[in-house]
Amino acid sequence: MQAEQLPKELAEIWARQLKPLGWEERVQLMNQFHENLKEMIPDFSEFCEVFPEIVTETLNQIDEPDIACDAQAHIFANSADEKHRQLAGAWFRAHSQSH
Repeated sequence: MQAEQLPKELAEIWARQLKPLGWEERVQLMNQFHENLKEMIPDFSEFCEVFPEIVTETLNQIDEPDIACDAQAHIFANSADEKHRQLAGAWFRAHSQSH
C-alpha cells in the first residue's frame, strides 16, 4: 500500500467498523486505532500527518456531519479538515460548563 493511499484504505476499514456503533463506542475504538497506527508508523511527524487524514476520510464515509455529543466532537477535532475542527470547536464552546 502506497503512503498516499494509506488514509483512504484505512478509512474504509475503520468506517465499516465504526458506522454501526454509537459515538461513545466510536471514540473508544478510534483510540485503539490511534494506538495501533502509532505502532505501524513509528516516525512521529509522519504519524501526525497521516492520522488526521484518516480521521477526515473516516468521518466523510460515516457521513454524520451534525455534531450531537462530546465524543463526536472529540473525533472531529482530530480531523485534518478545517471545517471538522471548526465544528468541534463550536460544539465545545457551546457546551462547555461555565462556573
